[in-house]
Amino acid sequence: MGHLFFNLFALFSFGNAVESQMKSELYVILFVGAVLFATIPAMYKQHHNAYYQSIGASGGVSAVMMFFMVLFPDVELLFFFILPLPGWAAVILFFGLEYYMNKKSGTGIAHDAHISGAIFGLLFLLILHPTAYIRFFQAVSNSIF
Repeated sequence: MGHLFFNLFALFSFGNAVESQMKSELYVILFVGAVLFATIPAMYKQHHNAYYQSIGASGGVSAVMMFFMVLFPDVELLFFFILPLPGWAAVILFFGLEYYMNKKSGTGIAHDAHISGAIFGLLFLLILHPTAYIRFFQAVSNSIF
């Protein structure tokens, strides 16, 4: 239930801002495309397990979150409702945490779907707003130096 709550909260928090950056039809393609794309790693990894059930819906949420965090790298976010971070730092922490949790396994959460969905969101952003990456790296550079 906690995972479902977080996904719904994240979609509610980031979804409108992301949808405002594109036509609604493209937003649907972003979300559904990420869900389908995020399902591929689990299907590959679990193809022999008839009892495995997962559809990468979290991957759709991850795509929306990543799209937002790269498009708005200076927006302050509360990571896990506690740690204030700029969007660019949340991107790095997201991938680091998801990579670690994916390797750890046994969490009952398809972290590979989160990673794949986030990658789909990054690619989608690259197609729609390629200059967002320049602003993203400028925000990182300005914060570090």
